[in-house]
Amino acid sequence: MSGMYIRDAYLYRRSRNAKWNGVENQIPGKPLYVAPNTAYVAGFTVAEARSWARENNQFVYDTINLAYADVVDGRGDAIVLLPGTHTLTANLAVAKSNLSFWGADAWAGRKVRKPTSIVKGIAGSAAFAITGADVSFQGLTCVPITALSFATFTGAADGLTVENCYFDMVTPVVNIATEGFTGSAAIDNLLFKGNVAWSDGAQGPVLELTGNNMNGKLENNHYHVDTGTWASAVNLIDIDGIVVENDLATCGGTAMTACFTGSGTTVIAGAVFRDCRKGVLVTLLVDGFGTTSHAELVNNYTATVGGGTGSTLVTVVT
Repeated sequence: MSGMYIRDAYLYRRSRNAKWNGVENQIPGKPLYVAPNTAYVAGFTVAEARSWARENNQFVYDTINLAYADVVDGRGDAIVLLPGTHTLTANLAVAKSNLSFWGADAWAGRKVRKPTSIVKGIAGSAAFAITGADVSFQGLTCVPITALSFATFTGAADGLTVENCYFDMVTPVVNIATEGFTGSAAIDNLLFKGNVAWSDGAQGPVLELTGNNMNGKLENNHYHVDTGTWASAVNLIDIDGIVVENDLATCGGTAMTACFTGSGTTVIAGAVFRDCRKGVLVTLLVDGFGTTSHAELVNNYTATVGGGTGSTLVTVVT
């Protein structure tokens, strides 16, 4: 018989919309879609998000918290946030492993500077408290609450990945305690890649790492302050075992004191900063090497004053 005969109605509904293609077919677990609390500014309404989900026979939830409750630990499930603003109903303790949170743009295979899926925490706590291993955040706009971290993680969060996200450090009121992802203990296999952090002054760091983060990598991130003075984009506390490569720090405001700052007892050790760039208003690329730190600066440059054709090699000041 010519043509295609599918006995299972569920398979038919998904195949007719090409739902076996793309990212959905690449994750090991189940996708769980979440409708936004507030419509995206370009016109994709909450009602349309729910209608889309019904039409395509998808699993849809009203909140991230409800979707997380149905995630199976370790299966590789994906929580996909449709365009719009998603405000958590309570702090989400992410203890389940091998779970990914996706913005709609990333889910569709597009990398954009500021994703249309926006996540906000609630007053009084960080949005996420991560203790599960191999958790990832892909293509989200992350908005911290004033004087709080967007997400915290402990030493159990090995394999944490934050990729192609936008950190909105402008919406919160300026406060040094407003941060992005904050780690209280060492983890292995961290990946922080392709992210954009945009600050409007003296906010806290967008990433804070503590201890021996073995095999950690920061790559192709852009940190920018457009007004006021940002003391530190990334804070490294007694750090060891990371590589920072192709990161960019720029400033259109008063100054960025240092893109990477070291603190604690051993400060920055066992770290390599390679092929990074900073603007002239960024005072230091890295501040806080220990005297016996075994940290290295390799092929990092400062832009030429006035936008000239050359650049200046960043060297260690002793």
